[in-house]
Amino acid sequence: MSKSERILLSHITVRGPDLESIHQVVKDRKSASFDFLANLFAMPEAGGSGVQVHQLRECLNFLETVGIIKANKSTKGEEFVLEPNLPDVAFPLILLNRLKLSAENSFYLVHKHLVSNDVLSVDMGALKRTVESSLELGFTWNEQKLGFWMNLADYLGLGKKYAYSQIFVCFPSSELLKNLLTVTVSKRKSGERVNLGEFVNYLSTEFFECLTREGLLFKGLQQSLLVLQRKGRISLVPAASDDPNPTFVDGKRIGFVSLKGG
Repeated sequence: MSKSERILLSHITVRGPDLESIHQVVKDRKSASFDFLANLFAMPEAGGSGVQVHQLRECLNFLETVGIIKANKSTKGEEFVLEPNLPDVAFPLILLNRLKLSAENSFYLVHKHLVSNDVLSVDMGALKRTVESSLELGFTWNEQKLGFWMNLADYLGLGKKYAYSQIFVCFPSSELLKNLLTVTVSKRKSGERVNLGEFVNYLSTEFFECLTREGLLFKGLQQSLLVLQRKGRISLVPAASDDPNPTFVDGKRIGFVSLKGG
């Protein structure tokens, strides 16, 4: 992967909902030209003499870089189509999947660093210091890049950005986890419960980091599972006494996650 492809955090003006809207149009139409997308999404220039396409171009470049769309160029201009074999899930999960599968990108590596160090919350200053001292990616970190990271991570459900204090609380949202549990149950046709160890391995392979080290769940993920249980949306089922590979949540041996309505 080239340096330019790794610096996803340079797309500082890109926002998750914009990416989602563009993806939905291309998906619904099977393909969409740049001019068509510009008519939908580009803002008029001052004075009404044309449209501002820079923001649209940034979004399209980002979607191409992570492997969600591709541009076919011809004498008629650019025509955008979806890359084949994208997972049939909600767009934030598609984007998480692409970021995980291209695991050398700067967005993923920042998240991996926070999880591996069991960081539950971090402000902008501390985030800048820790990535500068720990991640050698060959470019300069600044608050604009890291602010973009916080915004996109919030949109994806990897945590919550508190804009006024510039603090990021690092835990997967209840909705993200419930959606992923539902997808897992559906794909594996496993009734209404999921082996927690297998689920964690699935998340770590396809979507985002879950472990601080081998077999030890990130504290933020543990908290999110406990929140879902308190809300009555899942039940954490204790592991059998002879289970050789239990997963620990809040110090308790857990074997399965049982889904409930809600």
